[in-house]
Amino acid sequence: MRPRIRVVLSAVLCCCLFWRFSVEHDEPRRLAWANGHETLSQMPSIINLFRKPSCSGNWQEAVSITRTIVGLMISGCTFVALLFLTATVGFDIVPKKLNQGKKLVLLAELMVSLLVGWSMSKAAMTQLPADTHWHVFLPEDWHQVMQCTYIHTIGFPESFFPLHAGIDLPEKEKTQRMEYYLSLLLWLTLGACVAGTMVTLVGRGWRLRWVDVAPALAERSSRSSREYQLVDLSEESSEDDTLSEYHVPLWLHLWFHVFSASLAISSAIGDRMDMQAGVCWEVYVLWFTAQLSGSVIQAMYMTCTMPSYAPVPYFVGPIVLPVLPVTGEPLDIFKDWLFVGLALSRRTCLSFVFAAIAMGILLGSNIHMRHQYPKDLAWMLTPVKQLCLAQRKESFLARNTAPVKLAMALTEDLPQACVQSLFVAIYGGSRTQVLFIALSCMKILACVVLRAMVLENEDRYGEAFEAKEFYYRVQYYILSAFLPDNPWTLQSQSKLADALYQQGRHLEEVSHREAVAAICTKSDDLQTSLNARSRLAHTLSKLDQHVRAVEILEQVVKECGHRDSPDALWFQDNLAMALSRVGKHEEALQLKRKVVQTRCEEFEPNHPYTLWSQSSLAKTLTDVGYYAEALAVEEKLVKASLETMGANHPNTLWAQDNLAITLGHLGRHEEALDLKKEVLKRRKMYFGPKHKYTLWSTGSVADTLLAMGEKDEALKLRRREVKDRQKIHGIIFADTIEAQLKLAKLLTGMGHREEAIELQDKVVKLSREAFGPNNPDTLRVARSFAEITSPGPTQEIWSFFSPKHLGCGAPWG
Repeated sequence: MRPRIRVVLSAVLCCCLFWRFSVEHDEPRRLAWANGHETLSQMPSIINLFRKPSCSGNWQEAVSITRTIVGLMISGCTFVALLFLTATVGFDIVPKKLNQGKKLVLLAELMVSLLVGWSMSKAAMTQLPADTHWHVFLPEDWHQVMQCTYIHTIGFPESFFPLHAGIDLPEKEKTQRMEYYLSLLLWLTLGACVAGTMVTLVGRGWRLRWVDVAPALAERSSRSSREYQLVDLSEESSEDDTLSEYHVPLWLHLWFHVFSASLAISSAIGDRMDMQAGVCWEVYVLWFTAQLSGSVIQAMYMTCTMPSYAPVPYFVGPIVLPVLPVTGEPLDIFKDWLFVGLALSRRTCLSFVFAAIAMGILLGSNIHMRHQYPKDLAWMLTPVKQLCLAQRKESFLARNTAPVKLAMALTEDLPQACVQSLFVAIYGGSRTQVLFIALSCMKILACVVLRAMVLENEDRYGEAFEAKEFYYRVQYYILSAFLPDNPWTLQSQSKLADALYQQGRHLEEVSHREAVAAICTKSDDLQTSLNARSRLAHTLSKLDQHVRAVEILEQVVKECGHRDSPDALWFQDNLAMALSRVGKHEEALQLKRKVVQTRCEEFEPNHPYTLWSQSSLAKTLTDVGYYAEALAVEEKLVKASLETMGANHPNTLWAQDNLAITLGHLGRHEEALDLKKEVLKRRKMYFGPKHKYTLWSTGSVADTLLAMGEKDEALKLRRREVKDRQKIHGIIFADTIEAQLKLAKLLTGMGHREEAIELQDKVVKLSREAFGPNNPDTLRVARSFAEITSPGPTQEIWSFFSPKHLGCGAPWG
């Protein structure tokens, strides 16, 4: 049967089933199957997990389970809010960067959150119905424990699919329905866990039994199961995007929506929904059972069809997580369709508008996710299949702060929370609906606030820098709209500039730096003004405006009174770097030696300030030509960086890269090449293949290959670097122009002068269109290309690639 026919028939079957229970509007008992109440009474009883043991004697209340749960939820929301406030004022909450003081601040925030949660939980308990107050009791005499009856059964409720979700039923019957169906859901979850464990154990046992005695079976399975491929999704590959098994089939994606929509709309048509009571328990149990059953069947199918050489994963998590709040995307789809049904059940024009808006948000978000994040959507909707196809090692926080979660929070969770909150404000709503809205808001806030912290803690720096930019940009826009002259707004703009700097987007960064510096200069706070201008000068140096940077830094150092204070040393260090870039190497070297000596006296050898100064000193030593001394400093620096920050930290990679450049200057190209390749590999892994640092490393490896005579390999890498830079930044971006100049030099030196001239014409033409024919930058670019491509001996071209021109290194950024 074709997939789309199966979807239609399933939807029709669900509608018919619900219509059968909604055609009669008498007493709820008449909604039973053909034999009426007698048939329902024959349904089996289950163990009631929500009834406390029956014991004789006096028992004392020890712990309130309900209050504990409510208190922890309030504490969690409070802690996230406090993290948001501390991040707003510039507090770095990355665990790997926490010193003793920051740990104490986080501990204080945690204690405050727990106290707030415990104090507010008592007031929250008064708003909950009595039947939700669950407690743990302890006996006065431990002999009473042996006389207790611990197991109680509960029969099937008399009312089946009651009108208006049973809002008019007696309280005793409501309590019975709640206890029965909650117990049933827990037993279903436990059964799914047992089934998943059994499938895993049987699959693994079968492989241990048969793979050794029938090795040919593995080969036959590998040929027959073309669908199965064990790959690592942590590495980007363009080929993976074309594999259909990593995407959700359209018919299956439609099935999730059609099934959920059928349940919700049929409940609305049959009056099985109510604003205060929500939806009938039977509807949720039906969806819950179908979801768990489908996951278990899929686990069994994947175990049977997987090649015998493939490892069988542990299926319990992928089976159960989709039906749990916060972690389950299928549950979110079902919840959003229930809101559509609830809005339709009001049967007013305004409620129909709410239903249409919610439906549009839901469908639009899923279409967007299907096109932009197909792999991640497959992991959320079909985790069992995806776990069999590819192993993905991520922590719980990493999964719930991934880019797809952020995109879903912005395109679906946030709009749905706003629409549902407005609907509840107008029509009222059940406690469950309010709880789901609160969970959505908390998930959105946690995703935005914690995303950068989680990514940076897992060494995924490229994504972490992008997350920081997004967070501080949103924060800055909000604060500037409501508090334009507040210091928090200025701090947020400065943090946004820092995030742009970490991504190498200096043209965007400099505008924010100039705005911050202009505001701080007008203020009475001299120290803030000096810091802002020093950061502006550092950014200007990155944009090759070295003369202006030197002028600003000289003024900053002059205005700073205490010459040996930490801030003054920082300003002197920046000034020394700027002087080195304008060619005043001896003056810069003298100033840097003084800074390093002072910092070594004031701080520990492995302190970040000391390491920064040593990195800057090594860079200047290399510029002056003191390669042996620079090598000694950089070797110590790399060792200290590995011990304090780890092998994957950006500063460690910069230290290793500068060490490789110095090795190249000393003629040790093989060692330099090995180290540069290792740095490139780590930057690809933790920053991404398109990050500025990764592209810089690609060009650096190309320079070393060229110095070793590997011209063809160097040309291949240089072409790749230029192609990526053109795609990301455009042809006339400063870094792209520099890479294109190096490519033109290499092409001309290898005899491909025509291709170099073609590249020259394209770059110069676009520069003239963008900046004008008489712009100094346009003239400089045209002159540089003309010097490269003009006819002449190639020896002058190859002199550019001598060791003293290969790479320029960089201190930590």
